[in-house]
Amino acid sequence: MSASASPASSSSSTPAITPWRCDPDLKPVRPAFTVSSGVVTFLAALAVIAVQQRPNIPPRPPNSLVNSTDPFLWQARFSPVDWQTYSDASFLLARRSGRPILLFIGSPFSAICRNIDRALEDDTLAAYVQRNFVAIRIDGRLRPEWATALLPLQQLQSGTLPGAQLWVLDPQGRIIDGLLQTENHRTADPESLLQGLIEASRKYEDRGETVADMQRDEREMLLNGSSSAFPDMVGYANGVAEIIASGDGRFLNVGQQEPLANLVRFLTVSGQGDELRRFLDRILYSNLYDGLDGGFFRSTRGDGLEENQFDKDTAENAELAAALAAAANLTGREDWRRLAIDTFDWVATGCVSQGGLSPGRVSDAGRNGRSVRSSFPAYRLRELLSPELREFAEEEMNLKVSANPRLSPHPVRPSSVLDPRWDEVRTLLQKGAREAPSLVRLRILTIEGHASARLLEAARLLGDPERLARAVAISETLRDYRYGNDLLSRTGEIASSPATLHGYLAYADDSLQDYLSTGNVLAFERGVEALRTGLAKFATSAPGVYRAFVPDPAMKLGIVGADVPQIEDAWVESLSARTLRLLHLYGRLLRPQVEGIRMEREAEETLEKFAQIAALSRVRTAAYFASAGSMVDEDFAIAVGPKALELAQALERRCPARLVAAAFGPVRPDIQKRKPGLYIVRGAQVQGPYTLEEAVRYLSPTLQLGVG
Repeated sequence: MSASASPASSSSSTPAITPWRCDPDLKPVRPAFTVSSGVVTFLAALAVIAVQQRPNIPPRPPNSLVNSTDPFLWQARFSPVDWQTYSDASFLLARRSGRPILLFIGSPFSAICRNIDRALEDDTLAAYVQRNFVAIRIDGRLRPEWATALLPLQQLQSGTLPGAQLWVLDPQGRIIDGLLQTENHRTADPESLLQGLIEASRKYEDRGETVADMQRDEREMLLNGSSSAFPDMVGYANGVAEIIASGDGRFLNVGQQEPLANLVRFLTVSGQGDELRRFLDRILYSNLYDGLDGGFFRSTRGDGLEENQFDKDTAENAELAAALAAAANLTGREDWRRLAIDTFDWVATGCVSQGGLSPGRVSDAGRNGRSVRSSFPAYRLRELLSPELREFAEEEMNLKVSANPRLSPHPVRPSSVLDPRWDEVRTLLQKGAREAPSLVRLRILTIEGHASARLLEAARLLGDPERLARAVAISETLRDYRYGNDLLSRTGEIASSPATLHGYLAYADDSLQDYLSTGNVLAFERGVEALRTGLAKFATSAPGVYRAFVPDPAMKLGIVGADVPQIEDAWVESLSARTLRLLHLYGRLLRPQVEGIRMEREAEETLEKFAQIAALSRVRTAAYFASAGSMVDEDFAIAVGPKALELAQALERRCPARLVAAAFGPVRPDIQKRKPGLYIVRGAQVQGPYTLEEAVRYLSPTLQLGVG
């Protein structure tokens, strides 16, 4: 046959192929019912077998993170991506291979981070990362100095979640792109992440320096401070009111609601009662609140806040316990007081681990979004509750699948938690819960010290001697972090792991709250020492500005310009806000001594440096404005005499926005020799002595900031 011959002419015996045409009169043949049902049954059986055998499928071989002690790193030990730790070796690998760096700063308490890890199990995406990047992972919750280290001002303005960050860097540690920092890259599905990484690779090949320049500019701005001498308290308060009215303080770009303890604190101390009620009643009577164990989940999504994630942060919940107690004292809301107590109890009892406080609870949600411990479908309610109590659980705890698909209990209205059946049902559900909470088994000074301080404050505001004794016992465990005259960042570690500024301030905060709770002068003096030492170690050349961390001198490579001050409230009160608050509190108590005057002067410098920068956000800088408010209206009270501690705590409960302290040891020696009673300090004037009721009349319970 010639090359030009057609197939049809090659053989006379080959049948011609007739094109297929649909016959309109042809009726489809329907398989018999037994065949259909058999096929369906067979497929269902295969699905059941697949689910049952899933635990028996051996995991991938572990990667280099298998021995990591940071939970966010350890969670990725079976990832197909060969994650590295932040070290010289990782950056050297990037330089030798010429590959850019994929930096993942995340948290073990983040649903978004888990979604990213699931996306990275996609074969195509994982292979692309392995081939084109050196992947590095940092636990930003246990190392909070990293939470806002990269482009902090852009993150503040754009509403980026500090707990989930993906950055692409060049091998020298300069920023090329941020994958979750723009509207185009908010999702964590494999296709979107792959597209974002391809775009970032192209930028790396172009060798653009635009973002690296931005990091350098932001670092300069934070180190040098703003030009405004004083924060605009009224403007900030009005902006917060608008945010609450429109978006209820959620991250507007990602639709995620967090409990925002420092926003609650600012609304309380500034006396914005309507906004406080609107915000608290929204988050308290939603799936953000854990009606089973008490306390708050890290975040929730959905228009009705129904999609909770079941992670819980210890320090954040301790902040919320204190903020709720203060709000309850100010407003007389018994439901808020009850929820403050339950939140306190979850931290002080439910988070105890390894002789101290765990950093928090990791979500145990399955693929259907429900928690093994905290979700209660209808059949479980029938097993655990009588018909009457089941009706209460459905109506007052929202355990109805139509309204609450996650089926986790939470109060529906203020009267829910005040009903005697609330405790009865909670107790039965707790006994019937299938698993204990999954706690992180570590002790971290930055988290435990801050949580302990807020528990002491909450117990005082609640006026509860039993809970105060529990808080004091927790505070005493912080001695485990002392190493000679210095502090360690974690317990059980050697001196090569010193505390960061977060750790020093947490310890100083706890020591101050210990003094205010017990009159322990040694605790006060330890707090002064920790504050002095920490600020000296992390000071910059600019007065009032302190770095979140000092780069490890033993590390020769790494990210350029990450040692920036922190102004954003990432999970809890920001570093600059805490610095401002502690300098002002210790300074007022140490006056008229030289150290007290110096601390107050440093507080004023910190206040001025960040006044304009803090106004970039209406939600995430609330701690700075709450601390700044106490410098705008700095009236406070000192108690003297044999009942000084009792008097001080009684007045603090009535005036929760004010500093009230008993005078012992180095605290206000100029007032200690006066007659017993309460003294109100206004600038250089000291007025008194007053009885408790007189002091309440003369001292406003909220700060007078010109708001409202």
